[in-house]
Amino acid sequence: MTDISYKTHIRPFSSSFERITFTDAQIKKATQWALEMEEQKLKERSWQRDSGSMIKRLVTGILGELALEQYLGMEFVDWSIGKTVDYEKPDLSALGVDIGVKSVEFSELPNSIDRFPIILKQNTYPQAFTFYKPLQKTVFICGLATTDVLNTYQTAALVLSPALRAKGNKTAFYGFEQLLPPSSISEYIQQSKK
Repeated sequence: MTDISYKTHIRPFSSSFERITFTDAQIKKATQWALEMEEQKLKERSWQRDSGSMIKRLVTGILGELALEQYLGMEFVDWSIGKTVDYEKPDLSALGVDIGVKSVEFSELPNSIDRFPIILKQNTYPQAFTFYKPLQKTVFICGLATTDVLNTYQTAALVLSPALRAKGNKTAFYGFEQLLPPSSISEYIQQSKK
């Protein structure tokens, strides 16, 4: 496999990404939610071994969902606090459609490691992908991956956490050239409701 990086697998396709910029108040609300959710998750055994970046992952995830919600003009974000098992469903299920949202923090600093979204090795529903740039307070909506694309354009070599890689059920997605454009997400929702 050739080298996979932002330069080769993301930037060439970024002109089709949609940009959503957040206010300080929106980021503060997302951070407060993440702090409350972390408190709940730390009560669960599976989260007690977390690497310590749970808040960052939760903020990145909720901002990705909020960006998509704002872009679509449809409310679906679940602000409730609860057990992990209560959230093991597609992120857009409140809209009556099985689409997940995968978000990752975009490596903005020089010499930082490129981070790719983590997905399941076997996917049963499409995923929308977003990148969060904290220094710009911006989320980029990249597009929608079908299950075939998700299950094809993946590699464990891009999973940065050795512990996560060792679990064996997750991998990293790199097929950004295969994404349907962000506008296809609303089209997919409309077709799924028919």
